[in-house]
Amino acid sequence: MAPKTAQGKSILYVKVSSTTDLCRYCCGYDFNTDMLLRAGEGSSRRLVALGEQAGNVTIGYYVETKEEKPIIIYKFPEFGKWGESIEFVESVDPQPGNYISVIDISFKDIRKAKRLNAKDVMQVEMRKPDSIVNAAIRKGMRNESLPYLYSFEFRKKRILCGFDLIEGLNDDKRILYYAVIDKKESSGFIRWSYTANRFDFTDVIGEYSYIYVKIINLAEPFSFFKMPD
Repeated sequence: MAPKTAQGKSILYVKVSSTTDLCRYCCGYDFNTDMLLRAGEGSSRRLVALGEQAGNVTIGYYVETKEEKPIIIYKFPEFGKWGESIEFVESVDPQPGNYISVIDISFKDIRKAKRLNAKDVMQVEMRKPDSIVNAAIRKGMRNESLPYLYSFEFRKKRILCGFDLIEGLNDDKRILYYAVIDKKESSGFIRWSYTANRFDFTDVIGEYSYIYVKIINLAEPFSFFKMPD
């Protein structure tokens, strides 16, 4: 008899632009990282990072992979030293980088969600991009972690967004805050200058006069994302 499909949690898969984006998501830049899950068989395998939960649905950020090695060395792009890079390895050597464990798992008995319900998530527009960057930084300070935002293209516009950025408005429903930015190409980071009260995009970090925000570039919009015409 075939096993019954799980009736509890389900996963809403959201494809990211690259394995590097997935590792950037996992890396805490203080030598603490989340693990990645590798599921499936052969060429249909996915590398998955579990993200936000809304109701009974967990968002699974993923890329397709053929890699079989159990560890990823992720090097963040440190200013004046080296660029961002990833390498799959069999074992850990004493070299610069953050080590991300890859755990092999089967998701065959976990339901695949098609969407998030309106009762579990709502959207709030921020009229200015600097407002969403500032809110992400404040959230990161509260959580003592490097802040991050998601980015994707929608109707030929680039969207910058993040979940539950304003603490006083949080409840059981997830809130996705978003802003439209005047930028077509993707970047890995935002750097915020308090002295100039502005931000710009960069692909390196480490200049101490800035506060940095990670950008996780998605290959597709969130399936539940909507925007007024």
